[in-house]
Amino acid sequence: MHPFEGILIANREMCYLVMSELFKHKPFQVMLAKQQIPFSDVRSSIDLQNINEPISIINDRDAAPDYHRDEITAFVEENTVEDVIDIECNHLRDRIDFYGTILERMFMSGIGPGDQEFDAIKNIVNTYKNAESQISDLRGPEFNNKDRRRW
Repeated sequence: MHPFEGILIANREMCYLVMSELFKHKPFQVMLAKQQIPFSDVRSSIDLQNINEPISIINDRDAAPDYHRDEITAFVEENTVEDVIDIECNHLRDRIDFYGTILERMFMSGIGPGDQEFDAIKNIVNTYKNAESQISDLRGPEFNNKDRRRW
């Protein structure tokens, strides 16, 4: 199995990196499972036995700056804890709406309470609602004063 033609076939190290990342990717694992294809049945000219071992690449260039860390620093400098609570609550409300729409469509299709999948989605919605409520409750009287500071 070759993930891409051309450049990866000629570059074993890059092909190994791509294949190892592909096998770590959850949607790919789910796709294989749905098709009932065990990892051992996937044929490749690349040795995938040590798929979970870290891969070291020799690079003559200086290490790249940690951009992720800079994003975190910027986020912390630009937001208060109350802002973070609002952001997280909004994300959770989006998920609640998304799964609520799925429940509506399931119900309109004749699938309702008592159905295993319907009940599982309903539990997901309830879990998100509980999480949103708990995170929202983190806003307390201590956040209402005017002397708010950054973390």
